[in-house]
Amino acid sequence: MNVLRILIPLDGSELSRTALPAVRTLFDPSRAHLTLLRVGEEPAMPSDAPAPVQVMIDGEARMRDLGMHDEEGEAHVWASQEWESARARLRDDVSEDAERLKEEGWTVHVATGFGDPAREIVAWCEEERPDLVAMATHGRTGLARALLGSVAERAVRRLGVPVLLVRPEAIRRDDAAALLDAGREVSSAP
Repeated sequence: MNVLRILIPLDGSELSRTALPAVRTLFDPSRAHLTLLRVGEEPAMPSDAPAPVQVMIDGEARMRDLGMHDEEGEAHVWASQEWESARARLRDDVSEDAERLKEEGWTVHVATGFGDPAREIVAWCEEERPDLVAMATHGRTGLARALLGSVAERAVRRLGVPVLLVRPEAIRRDDAAALLDAGREVSSAP
């Protein structure tokens, strides 16, 4: 049995979560593993804080610093602690979604990143190679699209994997039957 690996980028908004009902409708929990990716802004650091260094700990890349001290011997806030705290806040943002999905029988992983969301989504996909990215989009057109841009649009242009874009209006209009039919076709594909 082939298991699909699906990336679902979330930004903490209700809009981004509209991808979750589509995935629930289209895929079977026994045939898909989900990764919820939460990207946030890099933590703000004081100008005199030591720069963090990426190191491997138990096979996982983590940010660490060298623990600089001032003249009185007092430790500065360690950059690595700031990064780890920021990463924990991002995980907390999606923990409720992850737990609910696990209760429904899904295999769920949580990943975090910092920086430009579109770039982080693309970088994650290049490294982890999911079978599908499922994400919500505002569905803007015209001037609003040109002025505001879209994380989804910028990511889609650079991704080398299939993408399922979900417009929240489709979920609100209760087009779940159409999603369900499409999901049956995807599930029955070899």
